[in-house]
Amino acid sequence: FDDCLYRGGFAMTNNIRGSVTVEAAVIVPMILFIFVVLVNILFYYHDKNILQSTAYETAALAVGREQMEELDLEYYFFARMEGRMLIFNRVECEVKIDRDYVTVFCDGSKDSMVAEVEYRMKNTKPEKYIRNIRKIEKTGKGDVKK
Repeated sequence: FDDCLYRGGFAMTNNIRGSVTVEAAVIVPMILFIFVVLVNILFYYHDKNILQSTAYETAALAVGREQMEELDLEYYFFARMEGRMLIFNRVECEVKIDRDYVTVFCDGSKDSMVAEVEYRMKNTKPEKYIRNIRKIEKTGKGDVKK
């Protein structure tokens, strides 16, 4: 018994070192798990921002030009998306051109993660508007402010 008390300080030091190992065995996997989750969240928002910006570019291209067809715009969308996604391996796009609006709906997914983006832009047809103003100016009819 006296020998245990005498060597108790040495035994206590070993117990402390062992408890640090056990605590590290619990904490390190938790820290790694949190790191992996944060990286996945960052990749998710990266891919979602890529979807949003490409949908905006596609809608702006459709509004800026009169002769764009829906299939041409979808091809443009996929050409811009190529090689930019980090997580999503399946991307779909649908473009609708109405009289008043251009709507680009796209979604990306991988397993259970899904990001959906819809961008709608007013179809102003600026080329037609500018041509009409020039026609009015040439004929001299109408009051056009400069």
